Amino acid sequence: MSQLLNCPTCGSLFIQNSFISVCNECYKEEIAHYEKIGEFIRNRDNRLLTLEEITEATGVPIPLFYKFVRKGWLQLSYLPNVYYQCEVCHQETREGRICNSCRYDFRKDLEIYEREQILKKGIKF
Repeated sequence: MSQLLNCPTCGSLFIQNSFISVCNECYKEEIAHYEKIGEFIRNRDNRLLTLEEITEATGVPIPLFYKFVRKGWLQLSYLPNVYYQCEVCHQETREGRICNSCRYDFRKDLEIYEREQILKKGIKF
């Protein structure tokens, strides 16, 4: 569903849809940054660089690089020395939006919550 919103990057009005979360001008800029990274990592030697080295060489902001990874535009399997931050604890991770430790904690908390709900209803294990 489309919504009229202010662009989170520049503040101008735009119509957000399920594919685009910024205005048209900022989207074009994002695509240009994405193409810059793509061109840069075509060179196999550049694939061995760290996130900081890649973003410094290309001029792409680190948060935008994270956005490309989370959207699936960039595959970390081609970049063995690149990690991004867990959305919960900000530790480095290479897969998913949260690290294994936070994922484990969420599962554990969910199990505890489910047990409490079952006990509240009077159902025993």
